[in-house]
Amino acid sequence: ANLTAFRDTLGYVPQDDIVHQELTVERTLQYAARLRLSPETTPEEQNAIVCTVIEALGLTKQAGQRISTLSGGQRKRTSIGVELLTKPGVLFLDEPTSGVDPIARRTFWNIVHLLARRRGVSVMVSTHYMDEAEYCNRICIMSEGQIKAMDTPAAMKESYGTQNMNQVFLKIARNVEG
Repeated sequence: ANLTAFRDTLGYVPQDDIVHQELTVERTLQYAARLRLSPETTPEEQNAIVCTVIEALGLTKQAGQRISTLSGGQRKRTSIGVELLTKPGVLFLDEPTSGVDPIARRTFWNIVHLLARRRGVSVMVSTHYMDEAEYCNRICIMSEGQIKAMDTPAAMKESYGTQNMNQVFLKIARNVEG
């Protein structure tokens, strides 16, 4: 009921990319800018915003490339770019690194940290890759729709007496299963 109040505040990128495969990165973001930005935004301002997002996501070389020819990580960054056009304060990403190689994962996390530091974006990530939890400031582990643990990675490892977040997750899962 209050979607318009949150339209520019929240961004959401689903696990499956929802960008048109035959458009280029730049064209995709230009169309999204026309749909998502305020009607008062001039074409010049829209173009500047699109260029800023492309650069911020490290997609300058791919700007003229069709989505269908991009790597999985590049496609995911383009999907994230659609949401970044409105400069959300909070960005929700569902399984953003599933199906991408380790280099693309590292690139993704570098970009997330840049967004948080330079733009002040709070990024919420759902993932099954517990090794990625090390990149997060805080972690919330859920099971069966309930929060089972929430803290920093270091505090969780200390609390559960483990060396890594995979071990933390396994200990929590065993307690849930009984």
